[in-house]
Amino acid sequence: RMEGKNTSAAQNTPTTPQKERGGCEVLAMRLDGRLTRVLDGIDLRPVASEWRNVLLSAAPFLMYLFVFKYYVLLREVTGLSELTKPNRHVLPQLETFFFSCLPHRKFAVFANPLLDFVAAVPYLVHFPLPVLFPMYLYAIPRRRRQIYPFLWCAGWVNFLAVIVQLCLPTAPPWFADTAVFDEKGHLIAVANNEAGFERLDKLFGMQLFHSIYAASPVKFGAMPSLHVAWPAIILVSKPWVSDTVGVLHVVWIAWAALYSNHHYGVDAMAGILLVLLVNLCMTRIYCPFPMNHHEELAPLYGEDHQSLPGPGGAAVLPAEGADASQSGRDRLGLDKKEYLESMAALQRARTNSQSVPILHQV
Repeated sequence: RMEGKNTSAAQNTPTTPQKERGGCEVLAMRLDGRLTRVLDGIDLRPVASEWRNVLLSAAPFLMYLFVFKYYVLLREVTGLSELTKPNRHVLPQLETFFFSCLPHRKFAVFANPLLDFVAAVPYLVHFPLPVLFPMYLYAIPRRRRQIYPFLWCAGWVNFLAVIVQLCLPTAPPWFADTAVFDEKGHLIAVANNEAGFERLDKLFGMQLFHSIYAASPVKFGAMPSLHVAWPAIILVSKPWVSDTVGVLHVVWIAWAALYSNHHYGVDAMAGILLVLLVNLCMTRIYCPFPMNHHEELAPLYGEDHQSLPGPGGAAVLPAEGADASQSGRDRLGLDKKEYLESMAALQRARTNSQSVPILHQV
């Protein structure tokens, strides 16, 4: 009887493999439970919202890239290549009307290697500029939200500009000044499209500017000037150093555009006016992103940027004693006018809201 009892106990005792398998199952159940709790605690809505903002702000620029890449094909498919030939007379006439001369020819008299280099710098900076400025905004936490309206503005400026160039192509000054036609109007000879920068290519013995301009599908896109428009977009988006530096950047590249024979003065004016028009539409008509400096007031309230006033957002009052003192403005990076305007907006939020929480005190 005792032997049978021992045999039965031995059969019911789990073996080592069974113990390991049971332990693994328990561990897996515990890990699964913990993982489930962790995943339940993760809110993916902010991530989805950020991706939505990125895609929405980049949409106009993606439309521009599509039209730019397939510029020649679109002119052929739509029949514009037959309807609208590149015009080389209108811009010189407008230039003479506004300036009583052709400024690019006046600048060409002073051409020398030093001025060629000075003019080439903003042109070379132009190409990485769409990446450099958003990187600069992202590097400053209080300005990160400005990336979206900047991309939105830049996208629409570029898209509208390339539509104008698609429908109404205009010849740059280097083409109008050097093109030679036969009696039937066929082009016989013309200068290279790198224009004044050809001198630098010859000086350094390389084809840098030639390769850049030869790759562009838009050969007759003098007006409006996107070279001048990009610094103007940065200027209306609150430039990286100061408004003075932003204005100097616009003037610098406008001079370079005329000096290098790539644009007329009216091209530069058209680029600036286009930027101002798009910015006006964003501030007065529609923009899916906040067009104010409330994000820059985050140091007054802590890190809860979503609590600052904005379209459909909750209003937050400034802490007691917040004023337009020099130290406060310096800390926020705003001038007195911007500071007072933001304070006034927050005060209006107090008036229009039934209950407004004060989240932080300075």
